[in-house]
Amino acid sequence: VVEIGASTLVSGPPKPEVRLTANVTTSLDEPYGAVFDGAGDLWVANTGGDTVVELTPAALLKSGSATPRVTLSSVLEVPAGAAFDRAGDLWVANETTDAVVEYAASSLASAAPTPDVVVTGPALQGASDLAFDATGDLWVTNLTGDSLVEYAPTALTTSGSPTPRLTLETTTTDLVSPSGLAFDGSGNLWVANAS
Repeated sequence: VVEIGASTLVSGPPKPEVRLTANVTTSLDEPYGAVFDGAGDLWVANTGGDTVVELTPAALLKSGSATPRVTLSSVLEVPAGAAFDRAGDLWVANETTDAVVEYAASSLASAAPTPDVVVTGPALQGASDLAFDATGDLWVTNLTGDSLVEYAPTALTTSGSPTPRLTLETTTTDLVSPSGLAFDGSGNLWVANAS
């Protein structure tokens, strides 16, 4: 995981200012997705270690192997993407188990957090990334399903297999192994295709 400072981004060429190195026994093991919480902590999804780790701002100040404050591992298998909802709950996409899990904000500080909600079902096929839109709907990319699904907040309150509000799929090359997504300031959804 590397940090490229804002001043370097405009003056180029980009040069990493902080480089966090792998330590497969405690923190980074094939890091894939990363997201900041409201307190400035960085949460990194490790596809190799089946964990999500929390790194505090202090751990991000210098290069080297950082020690996480929290390590999530319960029911995670190849966690790829992560996002926070408006309440500060952390949602993680599990690529190999075709599931999305939620860790409530209140449980993230505990010694061994476990998911509060596990969303599964046939609509999830290689869940690889996720993002929340301005209305609080959860969007999930399906890497192996070549599709996107949208869940309303009311469908995400308990574990199970809710019906998506919307499924976007294509028979053309528009969605081919969608692996990342983000909303711009106008609410438009941008999707990265891995293939």
